[in-house]
Amino acid sequence: SPWHDVPYLAGDDSATGRPLLHFVCEIPRGVSAKVEIHKSVPYNDLVQDVNKDGSPRYYTYSPSTVNYGAIPQTWEDPHHADAHTGLGGDNDPIDVLQLNEGSCVAGAVQRVRVLGALALVDGGETDWKLLVVDVDAADAPAWRELGDVPAERVNEVREWFRLYKTSDGKPPNEYGLNGEPIDAAAALAV
Repeated sequence: SPWHDVPYLAGDDSATGRPLLHFVCEIPRGVSAKVEIHKSVPYNDLVQDVNKDGSPRYYTYSPSTVNYGAIPQTWEDPHHADAHTGLGGDNDPIDVLQLNEGSCVAGAVQRVRVLGALALVDGGETDWKLLVVDVDAADAPAWRELGDVPAERVNEVREWFRLYKTSDGKPPNEYGLNGEPIDAAAALAV
């Protein structure tokens, strides 16, 4: 199971002194199919999400602007009010927005450096988005802290996740903390 059998810790990051985490790629950058670790199928395989009518779900706003995935062995509890948003979690593993330029492979496990996080509020639920980089990729940026990420890139990602459901006739998502990202130390405590 990519959710239960992959450890969430991936060693120590000598560049920052913080832990590295494992990231399971669900949706490669540039892909529109909405795929996720399925919580109720045996072995929690990656499965394409479906709409209420049973049809496969796709991002209709635009393809994913990041490598999207999850941190294994994590879960956002819907019955626990988050300290930053005051709302319960979305009942899923913690989401990851991997910012490398290259695309990941669905199902691949990577070692990532946490740079920060955004407190997305989706449908009245807390849905944290960790901002990370794959430290082993050939194109890995030398970003060590959130402040190293170009502000335009953070804004692009924040706005994409705020607006991506509007193309399906839904209202924009909101953010806790006035949309400001938290730093790596705070993100690791989420």
